[in-house]
Amino acid sequence: MYSYNLKTLLRSAAAVCAAAGIMACQELKIDSQAEFPPKMETDAQESYTLLAQSPNVITFNISSNTPWTIKSDAQWCTPDPAMSSASSLVAEITVTTEDNDSEQARTATLTVSAEDVAEPFVITVTQEAKDAFILQAPEEGNIAQDGGSKLFKVISNKSWKITTEAIWLEFSALEGEATSAEGVEVTATAKDNPGMERTALVTVTSGLGKKTFEVTQDGIVLRFDEVEDESALMFGCLGETLQFTVNSNIAWKPVTPESDNLIVEKVDDQTLAVTVTRANKYFTTQYFDVSIVPEDESLTMVDPAVLTVSQQAIAWCSGCSTNEDGSVTFVSDNSESRVCTNAGLATGTLLWTFRDIDLSAGLFDINAWQSPGPTFHAWIGGGSMDMNTGGVLESGMDFWAASSVDATLDDLNAMQTMKLTIFPTPDESALEFTLYIDDRQIGAFTTPCNPWGEMGENPVPYYFGFAGDSGAVGTMTVTSFEYIPYEE
Repeated sequence: MYSYNLKTLLRSAAAVCAAAGIMACQELKIDSQAEFPPKMETDAQESYTLLAQSPNVITFNISSNTPWTIKSDAQWCTPDPAMSSASSLVAEITVTTEDNDSEQARTATLTVSAEDVAEPFVITVTQEAKDAFILQAPEEGNIAQDGGSKLFKVISNKSWKITTEAIWLEFSALEGEATSAEGVEVTATAKDNPGMERTALVTVTSGLGKKTFEVTQDGIVLRFDEVEDESALMFGCLGETLQFTVNSNIAWKPVTPESDNLIVEKVDDQTLAVTVTRANKYFTTQYFDVSIVPEDESLTMVDPAVLTVSQQAIAWCSGCSTNEDGSVTFVSDNSESRVCTNAGLATGTLLWTFRDIDLSAGLFDINAWQSPGPTFHAWIGGGSMDMNTGGVLESGMDFWAASSVDATLDDLNAMQTMKLTIFPTPDESALEFTLYIDDRQIGAFTTPCNPWGEMGENPVPYYFGFAGDSGAVGTMTVTSFEYIPYEE
């Protein structure tokens, strides 16, 4: 059996505590015991360089077994804490600096001293000057196509650098050191340009500053004049011819359009005529590209000039909605849902195509109205419904013609196409109206006179769909509506 007296226990405890203290000091790489030589260590760098504006914070650590202090010789550079505390000789130091609003760099010295340690640790903090950066861009105007140069000036209190992605533009200097107050003049030179007009973006950087300017060199010109009014780029829904101005310094020719609805023709060196030959059969605006290219096919570096034009929708909506494919959907519960053509229609063929018809009641309504003048009305889908025309002409003539329509609601739900032809009689003294569903004639009549006058005069706008009094309940989509004028 082992026994310990009180003195033995106390001596053992003291030995353990002493050993633990030595180990702790060794982990911090310091010796805080008074009997060891005074010592201080830090992981600070000997020098730091900071930005003029929003500078970073400097941090470092001090480990010591003797009291220490940090002194700064500049008010704008402040360490925290600036001395060791009574409770700890180990600390993390934070050094903060104010913005430098001067155009001159400045330096602060931090001196870290420890009691009874002969050599202090000195830290130099340099803060960059505030940017003083001026770029005098070149004078306005392009460099000639056969080559030339532009002058610009850099004034900066720091080193500077010029960059650009344009390989055709060369500079008398790409970089330099801080300049005098007069600055440094730089020449940008462009050689002969065999292609299109070209523009380089030039960037000059100095410190945190960045400034840019553009240099443009003349070249081959092939473009359409800008059209400020977009309506001047829109053709009417029935088609027409418009002319557009071309700006070019080379011979050019039009490109045959992909659409067979377009005809393009070079009128002269400054003018291109574009004709939309047919009516728009869709209920949304249609867009086309017309292009011109160099007449000299060896000029492959010259891009085509492209102009996007449009054609007005064939009709506008009232209580209905258009779809992405240009179709229109009518939805009715004894309410109006129909369209009206954006232009008047006269003699010719009117052709509808349909999908997704689901009607539980009601009629499809076609109504052409003009007062004074000829009118036309057809109610389709309820059995023997009327198709008629009549009105009072400008001459005062009053006329009327009508026919029954052989189409039921089931026929209406099943139809894929509908066609209405309005043709003059051989002697042009009257008009023949004929209505078809899927090529089956369902109604026809001949007027007692020719209310449209001479072949296409007095055109009338058409409404079609579900009129408010048609009693229609359900939906119908018209995929297209095509108007083909009558040709003798």
